[in-house]
Amino acid sequence: MRRTLIWLTLWPAIIVLPACVGKLPPSGVILLKQIDTTYRAGDFRGTVSRTDSFLASYGNTEAAGEAYYLRGLAYAALKDRARAKADFEDAVKNASRSDLEPLAEVSLGNLAFEQGQMATAAQHYQAVAEKLPNDSPKDVVLYRLGQCHARQGRWHEAQGWFAQLVHLFPASSYEPLARRYLAVDGYTIQCGAYLEFGKAQRQVEELRRAGLPARWVQDSRMKYHLVQVGLYPTWQEARGGLAQVLRIVPDAIIVP
Repeated sequence: MRRTLIWLTLWPAIIVLPACVGKLPPSGVILLKQIDTTYRAGDFRGTVSRTDSFLASYGNTEAAGEAYYLRGLAYAALKDRARAKADFEDAVKNASRSDLEPLAEVSLGNLAFEQGQMATAAQHYQAVAEKLPNDSPKDVVLYRLGQCHARQGRWHEAQGWFAQLVHLFPASSYEPLARRYLAVDGYTIQCGAYLEFGKAQRQVEELRRAGLPARWVQDSRMKYHLVQVGLYPTWQEARGGLAQVLRIVPDAIIVP
């Protein structure tokens, strides 16, 4: 029987992959399909409930890994990261499909990334990055890997992953983002983008009066005057600088 498995990252990116369910009685196949349908419908608590029933009856079958994975996705959507992590780990242990283990590893990486655990996230992503086919969503995984290393100040390693993305996925929506990282080796805080030089200069002066190391630079298209503060090797240091800037510019952001 043919069915599908969801790839869910913690970005708005979903891919559907072909799969096969075996060694399940008809009632188990029906229940597993209901879990999948319930998750797709956005009923995450219903997904958890149906998965509980499935695992109670069929937790020793080859399809258990897929059930753990789907319940992990539901827990992640419910922001229950501890249970999501446990389910993704069980999905890895019980994976009987070649596509399931990398999906679960990437989901573990996503959980770690969203909690700011860059080293752990990189370990999960890197474990499967070379195993993934050169098709989307591998571009997303490569981008996240680059971000993990960049945020730790490991810019040489980061640029290796960004360069791989640019080489393999020239048409990806992540390609221009990766290319931007290739041109820098740190973060800065962007406070504004102005067509008129005078407005940029006034904001620079205001920030400098507050004791902040502000400057203006020309954007790559030579269209805007960008007002920036500081140069930071790590994301954590940039966040510290951002806290000061936000008192003056509430919509300032960190950029590479």
